[in-house]
Amino acid sequence: MRNVLVCLLLLMVMVACGTAPSPGQVATIPPSSPAPPSPAVSATAPVPASPVVSPSLASPALSWAAAGLNDGSLRHLQLLDRENGWAITDSGVYHLQGGRWENVMPADGTGTPLTSFFFLDNQHAWLLKLGEGTFTSGSLYHTSDGGKRWESIAVPFSMATFDFVNAEQGWAMAELGSGAGKSAIAIYQTQDAGHRWDLQFVNDPNMAGARQDIPLAGMKNGLMARDLKTAWVTGTVYAPLIPYLYITHDGGKSWQQQPLVFPEGDPNAMALVQSPILLSASEMLLPVELVGDLTRTVIYISRDGGESWQPAVTLNGRGRFQAFSLQEWLFWSENLLFYTRDGGQNWEIRTPQRTFGNELPGIQFLTSQEGFLWANSIEGHASIYHTADGGWTWIQIYP
Repeated sequence: MRNVLVCLLLLMVMVACGTAPSPGQVATIPPSSPAPPSPAVSATAPVPASPVVSPSLASPALSWAAAGLNDGSLRHLQLLDRENGWAITDSGVYHLQGGRWENVMPADGTGTPLTSFFFLDNQHAWLLKLGEGTFTSGSLYHTSDGGKRWESIAVPFSMATFDFVNAEQGWAMAELGSGAGKSAIAIYQTQDAGHRWDLQFVNDPNMAGARQDIPLAGMKNGLMARDLKTAWVTGTVYAPLIPYLYITHDGGKSWQQQPLVFPEGDPNAMALVQSPILLSASEMLLPVELVGDLTRTVIYISRDGGESWQPAVTLNGRGRFQAFSLQEWLFWSENLLFYTRDGGQNWEIRTPQRTFGNELPGIQFLTSQEGFLWANSIEGHASIYHTADGGWTWIQIYP
């Protein structure tokens, strides 16, 4: 409540003085220290706050058939639309189809925790289970019918990050061990839905053919592929302002580091590069958290298919970022929702009628108006909320 009052007071002062937060400041998010200089971009005051819509007016209504989603913490929720999607809990894999949840965990997949998963659409999914306690042995479960049937495939890795570009072609970034700010990885490709994986790159010096195109130093956090030729690996390194962003154009055999221009104001900040967001064949966005004396989030834009990146806006704080186009974005931070329809030049501030704690909840919007938010209680039970009015009103829909 205190943060909300501070935000409202700041907004009143800005309107009274005829000034507005520039795209580089977002003054409505109280910074821990003085805000950095903002880009020389004109900006207008945020759109005035609309009246909170009462739950009785929030439409359309949504209800899901119960299926035991509260059998543990919700690890992942991925919705394709309001009645279809997937969820992972501590002990189950759930498929939402036609508004009804069903536990579709593979029969022999229980007992050993899943280490990773990937959901391509409402029919195709992959689940990875730990193997014999090594990094080079695992069981991959694949379905092409929404979880009715699963095929178990032995794979040469036990922990990996996946990205499938279609139902047959995909990438895997396998973890080979980490420690002291270093992490070894291997990059694989498949062209038959995961039955066979071809090694493209490895940086573990203990393995034959190891290369350092992607250095051993640094913690890798993401793999994003545009096709079977071009992909990115992201992460962070425990040193000031080093962009851990690597691109390949030859299917992962060789990689090059991409440069990023960082905003001034905090030369000791560490950069946490997140996975690029593909919007079209040429348009992409890249969120980067800068953590130092200040905490900021920089959004970069590419109009050449990710070959180069230009900083578009710097936001105070950290949060959940989602983009619908090169212009229309949402940013959730400190129980406030910020919305722009012009690429960060102007921001509408949406103050929810309820708070969800200091931790960042999971959040996914299907449109700029309809979204879902989920959080886990201290006791480990999941709650899911739905909004149909852009984030002003949140109604608990599960349990």
